[in-house]
Amino acid sequence: MLGNLSVQELENRIYQKDEMIIVDTRQPAFYEEHHIPGAINIPFGFEMPQEAYSLPKEQEIIVCCYIGLSSKAF
Repeated sequence: MLGNLSVQELENRIYQKDEMIIVDTRQPAFYEEHHIPGAINIPFGFEMPQEAYSLPKEQEIIVCCYIGLSSKAF
């Protein structure tokens, strides 16, 4: 299911320790500068990164990026 979460909703889910995978699609330099604790970095460019295909399909995946465009394409 596709949808959007507000920052507050995601913060609440992290606080409640909901089981989910958080993927940060920004370039490594931006990820290293600041990221959501526990998020994994899978940079998104012009093609779907190979690492994306190995994510477990039975677990909820939350995708975040700088302005929302690459997370919608992920």
